[in-house]
Amino acid sequence: MRRRTFAADDLLTILWGLERLGRLTGIDLDIVEAAVQRVASGAQLLDGERSPAECRSAAPAANAGCLVARVSRAGAPVADLVARRAGAAADAFAAQPPAANDDERLPLLCGEDLPAILAFAADIARTLAENGCLRCDSRQLTELLRLAARAAARDLLAGGQARPPKALVRARESTRIAALEADVRHGAEIIDGLPCIVYSFDEQGRLRGWNRTFREVSGYAEEELALKPLREFIADDGFGFLAASLAASAGSSDARTEAQFLTRQGERIPYLFTVRCVPGADGGLKVGIGLNIAERKQAEALRDKLTRALRLLGECNAALLRAETEQALIDEVCQLIVSTGGYRMAWVGYAESDENRNVCPVSFAGSNDGFLDGVRILWEDSELGRGPTGTAIRSGVAQVCRSIAQNPACAPWLEAARQRDYVATVAIPLLAEQRAFGSLGIYSSDPDSFAGDEVALLNDLASNLAYGIQSLRSRARRDAAERQLAFLAHHDPLTGLPNRVLLRQRFAESLAAAEIAGSGMALFYLDLDSFKQVNDSFGHDVGDRLLVALVARLQSCLRHGDLVGRYDSDAFVGVLIDAGDPAIIDRQMNTLLDAVAAPLEIAGHTLHISCCAGISRYPDDGTDFDTLLRKADAALCHAKDSAPGVSRFFESRMSRDALALMQIQSRLRQALAQEKFILHFQPQIDVIANKVVGFEALVRWIDENGELVPPGSFIAAAEESGLIVPLGKWVLGEACRQGREWLDAGLPQFSVAVNMSAQQFKHGGILETVAEVLTSTGFPAGLLELELTESILLQDTELVMQTLGELKLMGVKLSIDDFGTGYSSLSYLKRLAVDKLKIDQSFVRDLGESADDSAIVRAIIQLGHTLQLSVIAEGVETDRQLAFLRSFGCNQAQGYLFSRPLPAEDIPDYVLQRASVS
Repeated sequence: MRRRTFAADDLLTILWGLERLGRLTGIDLDIVEAAVQRVASGAQLLDGERSPAECRSAAPAANAGCLVARVSRAGAPVADLVARRAGAAADAFAAQPPAANDDERLPLLCGEDLPAILAFAADIARTLAENGCLRCDSRQLTELLRLAARAAARDLLAGGQARPPKALVRARESTRIAALEADVRHGAEIIDGLPCIVYSFDEQGRLRGWNRTFREVSGYAEEELALKPLREFIADDGFGFLAASLAASAGSSDARTEAQFLTRQGERIPYLFTVRCVPGADGGLKVGIGLNIAERKQAEALRDKLTRALRLLGECNAALLRAETEQALIDEVCQLIVSTGGYRMAWVGYAESDENRNVCPVSFAGSNDGFLDGVRILWEDSELGRGPTGTAIRSGVAQVCRSIAQNPACAPWLEAARQRDYVATVAIPLLAEQRAFGSLGIYSSDPDSFAGDEVALLNDLASNLAYGIQSLRSRARRDAAERQLAFLAHHDPLTGLPNRVLLRQRFAESLAAAEIAGSGMALFYLDLDSFKQVNDSFGHDVGDRLLVALVARLQSCLRHGDLVGRYDSDAFVGVLIDAGDPAIIDRQMNTLLDAVAAPLEIAGHTLHISCCAGISRYPDDGTDFDTLLRKADAALCHAKDSAPGVSRFFESRMSRDALALMQIQSRLRQALAQEKFILHFQPQIDVIANKVVGFEALVRWIDENGELVPPGSFIAAAEESGLIVPLGKWVLGEACRQGREWLDAGLPQFSVAVNMSAQQFKHGGILETVAEVLTSTGFPAGLLELELTESILLQDTELVMQTLGELKLMGVKLSIDDFGTGYSSLSYLKRLAVDKLKIDQSFVRDLGESADDSAIVRAIIQLGHTLQLSVIAEGVETDRQLAFLRSFGCNQAQGYLFSRPLPAEDIPDYVLQRASVS
């Protein structure tokens, strides 16, 4: 351990005691002082690791001021100790009972310093003895030392009645001054070593003092700092604020402000400045310190950035919830990034799949100033595609560039970025199914932007934005498909005219108005002449364009409130309101016929086409749509028999048509009684597997001559007469019986599709009929498929839903026939418990040639798959049509491309033949 040392006053006290010792022994005081100085100079070295011998060999000090020694603990000199104890301690000393000697009371005076005092006195005495100044043995020496210490203590206790020698006084003063100087030097060293800047300045604001840190941070030399104005070191008039604050408080309180410390090199460092007045100082001296708060400012800036980024993320998520369109979403997100996030500019670009792989800007906000218009950004691996945006799209990983100027990959856009104060940037890919479809680019003028946590939050923002974009796109596609199908449900896709369903609704509205007003109406049935020849000669595209042009002419000739709809491929049905006078109706119809007959220029061809029209009147010829339509159709037949380009009103003599209808109905009854009907079956093919999966049962009438009459010639008469109900029941029973026979013969399990009419569904006890047929034939319900026409679905919806649900419970499959030609409500379609949609052959016929038909077919297939329905197309006659259907994902097809309807006995051979081919 280091040797214990003691303060200079302890030494002086010992010197005082040794003076008394010298008087007792007759030693010259000069010799004693020299000995004390010699030992004291050695005592200075006791602060190190020297031994007593080394201390004794040290050279004498130059003067008594060298008696300074540092105490290793907070001890006090004996004199001070006694002075502080002048009260209770002195009383305690005096109260001690007298003793044979004062040795017992000596520790009370000297305290813990007694051993050190006696040890040091022993060194002095030994030194005197070695010089021949003091001759005594160790026992005597010890006793003399005790006497000297007691004498010194007794004099001190008595209040210094013994006058100390002048040498002692000089030593005390010299020691005090040296201690003060040492303390000043020590304090200066402490201030000089502080990590903060310390400075003083006068009333004029001139520097009067500074520490080493101030000098080093400022970058100035010592001689340059003297009397330099302090305001030159504090930016933004921070010095003025400090001075004003001190003046306002009259120097009674500290002034404090945050400002930037300006260095000689032009650097601006955030500091917290504190200034106070020095009490009693001349010239208004003030002192101040400055703490470097750059790290704190950086932490606060980072915290603020993260707070803004979190708030930005929340506001963008809210934008996702309220956005109605994709463009509105990305516009709002870009604006929020700039306004809430505090960034310089934000933009969204989509990756184009063109030859050059361009990145096309679709939205931006902030300080753009033509930046996106003036630069070209690609996402291919080239010079213009290796920037942050292109790399982010290619890699699918966010690209952070905290210094555009120092990033070689940003060289093509560097000058444009400098002009707009773009310092840092980040490009974050917009991902869908692990593939980038675009990028979110953000620019900042702050070089400290885009740290780790900040980029993580921006990554979350971009992920949410990409999800929102995909969701809105899905919604847009779904809405577009629903709008298109809703349009198809009520309009002709080619001409945009009302279809049969909407035409009926509009007629009902006009009829209600006519009944209230007591006015008349006319319904006309208009049919184009030789339209088939136009298609055959010039193609369906020319025919479609011709129809569109003719519809425009027809609409231009109609009055407000009149309407026209497409009823068939080349037939139109219209309603003329407020038309009770036949002359007015005839004049209006001639205007329509003349408009159609005018020549048309289509695709370089001059086309001449005429039309005929049949007219029926409300209320003279009927009061409902079907009656008026039937009579108009009868009048049209007469018009066509008369001459091209004419119209005819319905007349009573045309009742012979009704007679003919009655004759057909009579023959149908006989045929039913004599079972003069047979079934043919048309194969249904799996488009992908190219194999037979089922058959559609088609009825044929065997007339008196043994010839087969197609259903188009008698089904309408059967429906009108109600004979369709027993005929439909026969067809259902025969189809199931034949299906059971095929199963018994070992053929695979094929589904059998049977058409159901509206009359049969409404009045034929369909549930009981189906159950009875399945039971009697033993045909599995899961192989029976009932095809429902649109007229069934137009009836009492709730009853239809209930009936369809019960059929499904039996296990019967259901399909919607001729889908897309006029179904009334898509909302009902979601509720119908059907399994399959059948695309009408009118759409399939021009597949691959008509863009509208292709779009319709694709939409129907997509809708069917969305609703988990199978889709079959009828009327497939060419490989081209089949290829389109296969590419659209159609499940099944039937038509002449595969086979005409076959008699039941030919089916086994066809199945075997088909199996060998596939």
